[in-house]
Amino acid sequence: NGARDSLFSDTDSQRPVPDTLELELVAVRQGWLEVRGADGTIFRSRVMAEGESYFPRLNAGWTVSARDGSAFEWRVGDVTVGPLGPEATPVFSASIDEQISRAADAAAPAMAANGGNKASR
Repeated sequence: NGARDSLFSDTDSQRPVPDTLELELVAVRQGWLEVRGADGTIFRSRVMAEGESYFPRLNAGWTVSARDGSAFEWRVGDVTVGPLGPEATPVFSASIDEQISRAADAAAPAMAANGGNKASR
């Protein structure tokens, strides 16, 4: 009958993520951060110092929570992708994988300028 299972069935294929994408969470000031795996395993749950970073696993269904989302920002090398959350606002179980395409877009100009390599540090 020509009906589709979903209006979005043709958009299932996402743009490939570069193998060299090093998405990290960086503390721009001291703050508490928790990173959980898809099965609930806690990989990090502690106060991070300003300048400290964490490299989460990508495409694994991991989530991140913070008491203050603005205390952390997403980066790829020296390129800032954006804050984890709004100023002085808690973030609960935010998907890390949802940041991948945003990070790839932000890092693309830096990667192109470096001849296709990852953003310089």
